Amino acid sequence: NLMLASVIATDDCWPMCGLKNPPPEYLDHEIRTKMFNAHLVLQGYAQLMTIQPNVKSVGHFRQYQTEARENNQGLWK
Repeated sequence: NLMLASVIATDDCWPMCGLKNPPPEYLDHEIRTKMFNAHLVLQGYAQLMTIQPNVKSVGHFRQYQTEARENNQGLWK
């Protein structure tokens, strides 16, 4: 059995992703390719959970969750 994990769209991930100074526009490509939480959401194995004040990437994570659901990824099958 697989369990759906919740991930936090946290702005604190940037240093761990090798980005000391993230681009001001938070490029979608950077988030998709360098944030592990984004990978989990895109593959359909995590669900978004937002906790203030970490909201800079929330729009991206919402889109990734929608993409995963629409494409029947992971646990959205």
